[in-house]
This record gives sequence, C-alpha cells and structure tokens, in this order.
Amino acid sequence: LAQVRQQSSTNSVSSSDCAMGGRQVPLRQQSCLLVRALLLWIACNFICSSQGFAGLDPWKRGFGTGKTTGRCRPSNWWNEVPGGTDCLAQRTKDAFETNMKTANIPLLETWESYEASLPVREGTDGVSKLYSQPYLCRDKELNVAVSRLEHANKRRDRVAYLSAPTKRGKSAAILPIFCRSVELGSTNSFTHYLYMPFANNGRNRHSPAPRSLETDELERAGADFMLHCFRRQMNGEYHDIEWQLPSPLPSLRGTEAKFQEEMEKFLQRNASNHLLLHIDEHRSMSTSPEFRRGALLLAGSLPQMCQVIATYLEPPDLAAQGSSQVCRFPIAMMLVDVSPLLTRDASDAAPATAAGLPKIKLPAEGWGGKEERLLATLRVKLSLFLVHIGLDQLHIPQDEKSDLRRTFRNIQDQLDKEGNLESKLIGALGSFSVALPKWNKQVSGTVDLLLGIDDDEADDRRYPGVISLDNRKLTLPLEMLMAVQDAGDKASSVFGKAQEVFCSSLMESGSWCDGMLLEQAYLWALA
Repeated sequence: LAQVRQQSSTNSVSSSDCAMGGRQVPLRQQSCLLVRALLLWIACNFICSSQGFAGLDPWKRGFGTGKTTGRCRPSNWWNEVPGGTDCLAQRTKDAFETNMKTANIPLLETWESYEASLPVREGTDGVSKLYSQPYLCRDKELNVAVSRLEHANKRRDRVAYLSAPTKRGKSAAILPIFCRSVELGSTNSFTHYLYMPFANNGRNRHSPAPRSLETDELERAGADFMLHCFRRQMNGEYHDIEWQLPSPLPSLRGTEAKFQEEMEKFLQRNASNHLLLHIDEHRSMSTSPEFRRGALLLAGSLPQMCQVIATYLEPPDLAAQGSSQVCRFPIAMMLVDVSPLLTRDASDAAPATAAGLPKIKLPAEGWGGKEERLLATLRVKLSLFLVHIGLDQLHIPQDEKSDLRRTFRNIQDQLDKEGNLESKLIGALGSFSVALPKWNKQVSGTVDLLLGIDDDEADDRRYPGVISLDNRKLTLPLEMLMAVQDAGDKASSVFGKAQEVFCSSLMESGSWCDGMLLEQAYLWALA
C-alpha cells in the first residue's frame, strides 16, 4: 500500500472529492478548529519558505554544520542525468576528494583507484557504472533511509538490510543514501563509503569461501573471512587472492581487535569519520548460514565507526531486533518515482535518462481533481511496467522498436491527441499493458503479507524478494500482491474480492474513472 500511496500522494485532489465516493462529511467544531490551525500553519510555513526567515536562505537553515561538499542547493540531483553540473556521479567524486582521499590507503590514493571499487553491472551492452546512472526516487524516502542509517547504532550493534526482488535497484540505492548523508551534514553523517560485493560486479568482487569448509566453529571462521576481505579491499585487491581457513583458528576477540585496528587505519584515525559499509549479495560469500553470520557479526561490531547495510533478496542471517548480539533491522526500499520521466513544460527538451529516452510531456492546462486522479493511476501503472521490464532498461540505449520506447511513444501520442484532458489520460492508460505474475499463485500467509509482517517472522517464512517498508514491516511487491492467493486462509475469499476490485481499478479501462486508486488500496487492507 505504501507503494501506491507514494504515487497517489504526490497528486493534488480537490476538497470536494476528498471523502470516499465524493461525499462530504460534516466536521465537528473541534475538527473545524484543527483545520483552521493547520491552514494557518501552512500559510506561515509558505511565507517563511518563500521569503526566507530573517533574510536567511531557507535551504541553509535546514541542516547541521557537519561535513559537506559545499553543494547544498535544493535539487533532486540523484534524478539528474550525468554530464550536468550536479548529479550522483559528481556528488560521489566530491565526497571522495573532500573526505576520503589519502596516500596511506591504496584504495583511497586516487579517484581512479576508488572509482574501480564502485558498483557496476554487466549486460549485453557492456559494463555499466551504477553511480553514473540517475536513481529515481523521492527525496522524502531518501531522507528517511538516511536518518534510519545515521541513527541505527544508538542502542546496540546492528546491521541494516535492504531487501527487494531482482532488478529493483537495491545495489544502486546505497550510494545515493551515502551522498545524501554527506550533503545534509548532520553530526552523524557518513564520510566514507565502501562497496563490498560477493557476486556480480564484474571481476571486482570477493571470492567465496571454500565450499568444503567443515568446522564446528563456523562463526569464528566467517569473522576471519570478513577481516580478510576488508584488508584486501583496502589494498584495492579483489580477485586472485583466495581466503584459506587459518590453523589454528584465531579467537573471535583477537579477530575483533585486528578488525578495529584496520578500521581505524581506513578512517585515518579520525574519530569524526564514519564508514557506510555496503555488503552486497551476502548469501554468496558461503553456503553456511553460520559462516555468513560470523562475517556479518564482525562487520557490525564497531557501530561508532562503521554502519553496515546488506543488500540481497532476503534478510541476512542475523537475529531480528531485540537480540543481545549484533542484530538486523530493515531499511525501506526506495520505490521507483516516475516523476522525472514526466514534464508539464512543453519547452523541456532534456532527455529523461542518459540513454536518451525522451520525457513524456503532459498537457499544461485542464487539470482538476479527476484528471489528477487519472494521472496518479497512470503513474502507478507506468511504475509497474518499468519494474516488469527491469529498471536497468531505462539506462540502456534502446531502438525505436523496444518495449520501453514504444510504450513511451504510445503514451505521448495519446496525450497529443485532440480532445479534453480526461479523454487523453484515459487513452494514455489504455495505450500499454502490464504483465502480472501468474494469477492464483499460492503463497502461505498472503493476508499477513498484505498487512505487513514483522522482521522476525521472515526467519520462519523465507519469502524471496520481500520488500522492506518504512514502518519496518515486510511485504510482497505490489505486482505480487495483485496476483497471489492463499487457499488455506479463512480470509482468502474476502482478500480475493478486494484484490479483484483493486486490480480492475488499475488494469481495466471501465474502472479508471470509478474512484481514486488509493481508495481501493485502503478498501483492500480494511477488508
């Protein structure tokens, strides 16, 4: 539901349409007073924001005086195409030059050596650098992720994780979080970013532990393996250096002391420096859960110097929150925001992506509550389409016959037709289709997943590709929720009928004008 709310909440709705079914609900006197107070607050906030408080630029007022790169103007730079004055690639380089560069660590000696460690993906068009691609998300969700990570270690050693299905941008999401933290410059902001992959990423990844590993002390072995990987990466080395199980196996306390020494060296023995350690594809480091747990326990053992975030299809092999040891906690997956792909400025000729995909130009006039709701539905449907074909397709050069270009062209053709705006938007909605997973797929606990399960429940039911939400719950991706069933649940029939209402409001042309898509989402949850 949060995935739908993201798309719908950015579109304004007239006050006469706020109530369910367009009905107005009488307000009590207390409610009227609250509404007036809210309107007064909004007015004051608007005046202060537009004119500046006491002559001060409002953007400069909002953040602390921590370490920044000096680029603190209000802009969604993570959405920008590389080559401009402000984008993710430039922010990353600025953060390196300002905070990380040192002659004492081979990895951090030059931008070229550090750049080689950043995440990449191989495809049919070659190797693509993820940091050189726009990351399409809203600033609110990015800020929430930054805040959660910066304040994660206030209570005990913890490892954050971000879980989502494949091709959703998990690996690409962490660098924008790091650069946003640097930009905001709070007292807890990160100064260093280290990407530690165990699969994908070309040849720049760590070799997995030997498959024949047999020991009753697997956690200690995993800790030694993590120390090995960290040392190798500090020296700019990934491949051709395999880890061997030491004999005798060192004590965990000794390994922790060595890891702390290496971490202090990496952070240049500066107590104000703080590392965001991104461990990608953690399940690929070993087939043993105990071994992986030992590696992550060591990585998360220095919360004052290092915050770990793991990205994979499933949660890491650590205890859920509440454990006395290093435990895990979810970070919300930042959902795709199609706003940068749309524009109401007819003169906006800038491409939507570095691959040259043109923006969809919306009509400038005729917008009302009904049209905004239709646009919200278009945004959700377009997001589902992009997720289905893979978000990486946005950054790969496409010919005119590709599904992506053809869909954008069909939407634009409908919006350019003669007629009123409502008919244009309905035409755009009908100009492309979204393929959902196989209908009626049986998934145990479907109703619970719709409402969100707690992190500790993920241990008992390993749902591949669960999405972590900003309320620290886990759920299935929206397109999966639209397709799954659970015949063993007593509420299955009610779930199925509400599911059908929601799906028809998004996928069937006869239902596009029946009401807000968000209403149907709430109906589904309430049912």
